[in-house]
Amino acid sequence: MMNFFVFIKAVLKNILRVKSKFKVTGKGMQISTTLTEIIPQSFLCLICFAGISWGGLKLWYGISSDYLGIGVAIFWSFVNGFLAMSGIELVTRPYFKRKEFRFIGTTPVQYTVASESGAKVSVGISRDMNEHGISLVTFVPLPIDKKIMLTLFLNEKVLSCNATVLYTAHESDTYSYLRGKMFIHGLKFEGLSREEMDFITRYCFNTVLPRFLQRYGQKSSVFFRMIFKFCKHERFRKHARKKITIPLIIYLQGKPSLAVVTNDISASGLSFTSYVPMEPGTTLNIEVFTPFGKFFAEGEIRQMREIVAENSYGIGVKFTRLFDSAEDIYLRSTGEDDRESLDRWLKTVPKGKN
Repeated sequence: MMNFFVFIKAVLKNILRVKSKFKVTGKGMQISTTLTEIIPQSFLCLICFAGISWGGLKLWYGISSDYLGIGVAIFWSFVNGFLAMSGIELVTRPYFKRKEFRFIGTTPVQYTVASESGAKVSVGISRDMNEHGISLVTFVPLPIDKKIMLTLFLNEKVLSCNATVLYTAHESDTYSYLRGKMFIHGLKFEGLSREEMDFITRYCFNTVLPRFLQRYGQKSSVFFRMIFKFCKHERFRKHARKKITIPLIIYLQGKPSLAVVTNDISASGLSFTSYVPMEPGTTLNIEVFTPFGKFFAEGEIRQMREIVAENSYGIGVKFTRLFDSAEDIYLRSTGEDDRESLDRWLKTVPKGKN
């Protein structure tokens, strides 16, 4: 934010031909913003507060009847004070929250945490990412300031790297029904080469960003959505779909071959986004990870639509069987009991939450 003090300082140095290095805040990971770096903004906030108080008191006690003039002065004092406060809030953020722009999107991530009892491997999903770090959602808490091993499934490329856990989000950042079950961590990548960083950047622009724009882009009107819902008889569905993003592994010939993230799920099926097209009618064996455990299922692809040209495809799957473990996929079905158990878990999730 260019304010009056910075502008005057720059003009004087330009007139006197004095060279200076423009510095807003300290850039080191452990360096915090000092008071001297935000003195102009703080002084401007005090002036604006004094102006608003002065104008308000004059109107309150009837000292002046110029409501328009004082109202305009109060309005612009509020605007300038708000901009100054925004600048202070921006430069006093933690380093890992303001260094670069993050691309909002979900990507399956496998992480390995070393401990005295041995390495523990689990699966999570990203909330946002860039070439420097990732916001990771897990079903177990991760140790702070400890390096862990990450495996990022970036479409056809699998990228492995080390990362340091910088922070854990507060419980207020998660929904009440998921507190103690899902955890949000901020991780910084370690030891990535220039080529690997460039690949992550290309993945964000070519895959994450188009999916984000497609999801939150222009939608049909409420009227047409209601007609579509009526014609498709969605009101008669036994199992309502819940918009939940959780990791999912697809098995081919008994071996895990594709890691994706769900878009929504119910006791009768789910949908996900894949970078490879799949034919409707194909039978899939899948492993689904939830905050309350995982389950295995066999499902049939009922629909496939192109989201991003030759890059992303929306796949809809209907469950045909649910299993206790991966070994049971080719042996037996667990029947309706597991389907009812999954349905009970989904009922704890508020509708529309993600």
